[in-house]
Amino acid sequence: MQRVTVTLDDALAAELDAVVRRRGYQNRSEAMRDLLRSGLQQSAGAEGAAGPSLGALVYTYAHEQRDRRGG
Repeated sequence: MQRVTVTLDDALAAELDAVVRRRGYQNRSEAMRDLLRSGLQQSAGAEGAAGPSLGALVYTYAHEQRDRRGG
């Protein structure tokens, strides 16, 4: 692991501490790593560099219903 020093103003540090408590992190470092991962993932998505994705097209077809277009 790398050690990185970050300077936060009091208000931002208080918000971070609130996130630590609310989400049950063991410490600020754990919270910062998680928040950084989320931010990097969001940034990559905004730049079009998102990872694999999955989509589904689902429709319902009533086999017993007749075509109502004049047939």
